[in-house]
Amino acid sequence: MNALLDHLVNNNRWLRLSSVRSFGFLGEAIIGSDVATMNKLLGQNKIKLYNLYGPAECTLGCIYHSVSTEDIQNGMIPIGVLFPGMQAQILDQYFQPVLVGQVGELFLDGVQRFPGYYERHDLTEQSHYGSF
Repeated sequence: MNALLDHLVNNNRWLRLSSVRSFGFLGEAIIGSDVATMNKLLGQNKIKLYNLYGPAECTLGCIYHSVSTEDIQNGMIPIGVLFPGMQAQILDQYFQPVLVGQVGELFLDGVQRFPGYYERHDLTEQSHYGSF
């Protein structure tokens, strides 16, 4: 979102987006101040923003969040909830589930996870940990 916002402001291009009704941002964290700036340029509550998350192995987004005014005020945009057909678990270094508040790695599984890297079994093994 930051790159788009910089481009729009620096090149005075934000008026071209006057008919856009929603944006989905994937690939970088959304910062509350950026959302506030976009709302100021394009009109408060005129555009619906979605925070999307998904690693390359999940063929685009698999988690989403509809950004709210509260999120903007708090300055932190949640990662969101799973798309239908997806599962998530946070696992430790031994691939065991962690307790709430503990550090771990997010593992995703479901209909959007691709079967593997073409002729790269080593990468597939690194990025896939069975099903949970």
